[in-house]
Amino acid sequence: MQNQKSGQAGFSLIEVLVAITIFTVGLLAIANLQISSIMQSSGSNTRTVATSIANGVMEEIMSRGELDPSFRTTAGGDWLFAEGTSTDLALDGAGQYTATWNITTNSPVPNLARISVTVNGPRTRTITMTSFKRFQ
Repeated sequence: MQNQKSGQAGFSLIEVLVAITIFTVGLLAIANLQISSIMQSSGSNTRTVATSIANGVMEEIMSRGELDPSFRTTAGGDWLFAEGTSTDLALDGAGQYTATWNITTNSPVPNLARISVTVNGPRTRTITMTSFKRFQ
């Protein structure tokens, strides 16, 4: 029996280099997607925290009645928190946030208060909530 070689077996150097290049391009694309995913997740977390803070401030304002001593009426018809109209919050792992609120009465409808809460977070994320409360 005679052993005959019908051709070469294996891969050439060029084929291996092309395969490594294609594999490297794929890995770089996956790494880029991972970085984008982490950044989007961080932005989502910032918006979630800002929305949660805005909800908390809005609920605190909405839970108070118009006769509550925390409110006082100015000549222009605006209600103001006696403690002020803004607060700064530093949350561990979430960053620095500033919540501001504005309460306007009798505009556009009599006996109706328009309450706006704005929360500014890190990386210029801003959440604004507006609600209305009827009073007598």
